[in-house]
Amino acid sequence: MKSFNQFISESSKQLKFYVDMDGVLADFDKQIDKSIVGDKVKEIVEQVKAWMDVNYPTREWRSLHDISDLIEKHEDFANLYNEATTLIKGEARKSGFFRNLEVMEGAMDIINATIEVSGQLPTILTACIGSPYCEAEKAEWLKEHFSGMYQDVIFEQEKEKYANEYSVLVDDREKNVEDFNNAGGKSVHVYDNDPVSTVKLIKEFKV
Repeated sequence: MKSFNQFISESSKQLKFYVDMDGVLADFDKQIDKSIVGDKVKEIVEQVKAWMDVNYPTREWRSLHDISDLIEKHEDFANLYNEATTLIKGEARKSGFFRNLEVMEGAMDIINATIEVSGQLPTILTACIGSPYCEAEKAEWLKEHFSGMYQDVIFEQEKEKYANEYSVLVDDREKNVEDFNNAGGKSVHVYDNDPVSTVKLIKEFKV
């Protein structure tokens, strides 16, 4: 029979999944596309794509966040980036934005995969922009769409604070993934809205 100390020690070594909300469970980009700034944001992103093809043709990126490091190096890129992010943040700060997000395809499969691998419910680890509505609306949204499928919700920009050798972050932002890995954690990078590949990567952690 295991002692209490043995039980605690082994429990602490159990894999713990932290799952991002926007871009993993909730379709943030689609909500922007449907908004009054959607067409303008798409126009700017196309300009960014053309700029990247000329200046960084071999660099892979999914969203503006993945190439934010280029702001300090290129003023012309910084102007495009800042224009787009200003429009996006302005829309996301409005009442109802996060409450009305659509569930991403395969989101429940991702949650179920973390439960299957770790044997416990994941924690939702999501950032909030400077909005008085963000935290409450995200909490309400999660209760509606994923009730009973997560342990708790943590609102945190610096997700690497929760990194250790037994923690796994599931996130769509490259920087979040890199920071989490550099802090000693593990990660699954959600890319191109591909839940099948994400689930496969999660299940690779299963012993």
